Amino acid sequence: MRLALKKLVFLAVVLASSAIVSIYLTQQSESAFPNGSGPDIIVEDTFEVERNDLFFLDVELESNTTVTGYFEESSGMCVGFYILDQANFPRMMADLNFSAIISAKHAVEYNFTFIADQPGTYYFVFDNQRLIDGDVCLDKVIMLKLYRDRERA
Repeated sequence: MRLALKKLVFLAVVLASSAIVSIYLTQQSESAFPNGSGPDIIVEDTFEVERNDLFFLDVELESNTTVTGYFEESSGMCVGFYILDQANFPRMMADLNFSAIISAKHAVEYNFTFIADQPGTYYFVFDNQRLIDGDVCLDKVIMLKLYRDRERA
């Protein structure tokens, strides 16, 4: 009972922190881009990645699209973050060697920018199952924001 209450309080703190960050980032983006001239929001979501599981979002992008993003996760352990193209996502899922456009391991929060060099599907993967140095994975709550620049090359 006491452990369940601690988990509930922890989850409430994480969600409140995510809401504060979301409000702050929204205010910053609104003030930095008057009259709606800023980037398009692709994804703005909070979700759970269960222990020993993998969660991904797939996004269709045009060639030369600049994507900027940010994520924050609850505890800073075990989650790997990868951005993969259509060729490398199935390789990762099959436990083969793969090449990530962006890779971050054990990040509490992470800002990133990349340019989609080819049109197609890009995968934003949160990996909570690939243990490093015997770490114990726990469920994670992740807040993710992705933006697409309106100006394209």
